[in-house]
Amino acid sequence: MPTKHAPRPFARQLRVANELHREIASWLFTHLDAPTSLDVTVTRVDLSKDYKWATIYFLVREGQEVDVTQELLNDNAHPLQKYIGERLHMKRTPRVRFVYDSQYAHSADIGKLLKNVGAGESSAEDSEENL
Repeated sequence: MPTKHAPRPFARQLRVANELHREIASWLFTHLDAPTSLDVTVTRVDLSKDYKWATIYFLVREGQEVDVTQELLNDNAHPLQKYIGERLHMKRTPRVRFVYDSQYAHSADIGKLLKNVGAGESSAEDSEENL
């Protein structure tokens, strides 16, 4: 019985998503009217099959408010779409929405847990050697 795999994006879809990623990062750096303390990293861009929507995943610096940053980015979505339309010559400019990428935060938490477990094991080994 054949197994079902998750649908894979087409090569063109990946190329367009990569171009969008590059242009979005450029726009954030040069055109976003935001406080100078705002530090946003775009981790990936997912493009819908019909190229109508681009979901932009981002990270913020530790100590920065995720909700406030996400609201600021989504409030500036229209100027970004206009910028993308001018820079990329596409039939349709995708509508953009920003989403916090919690995957990296989750990975960091797991890394901390593993580090703590490793530190606990080494201290247990040290105490056994001292006996």
